[in-house]
Amino acid sequence: MAEEVELSREELRKATAGPRGVKPKLETYKDVPNYEGLYQVSNLGNVRRCNHRNLGYSRILKQTLNPVGYLYVNLSKDGVAKFFNVHVLVAMAFLFHKPNRYTVVVDHINNVKTDNRVTNLQLVSHRKNITKERKNGTSQFTGVCLDKTNNKWRAHIRIDDIVTGKD
Repeated sequence: MAEEVELSREELRKATAGPRGVKPKLETYKDVPNYEGLYQVSNLGNVRRCNHRNLGYSRILKQTLNPVGYLYVNLSKDGVAKFFNVHVLVAMAFLFHKPNRYTVVVDHINNVKTDNRVTNLQLVSHRKNITKERKNGTSQFTGVCLDKTNNKWRAHIRIDDIVTGKD
């Protein structure tokens, strides 16, 4: 059985370089919807700007960690800048996801928020995503969570915007 080795981006680039620096197709790029010709996203979660500063080459954008733990990038078009979570961009390009608030959301299969490979992403309902088993001590049941102040389980149910449950 082969052992898994984690490589940095630079080590991966060097290891996969073919003759005369030509890389085999391990990473596939597709245009970011609504930013065609300006930005592309890869199946490995990299985002690049096409024709960087009209110099004829592309540049991989720096990804920043937001307070919730997801990676995001800043895309600009016609002088208007917007922030996008990288996993949403990957899902839009490769899984044909159309962001629509909380109806269908992008889920990280392995629960690692920074692992934005297309093989680690899936589209699920918001309900399934929030009830998915987590490793942080919350319950797998809808509406049940651990109250850390008194170390007891609490149940809350919301019906027509009225929350029921013992406080």
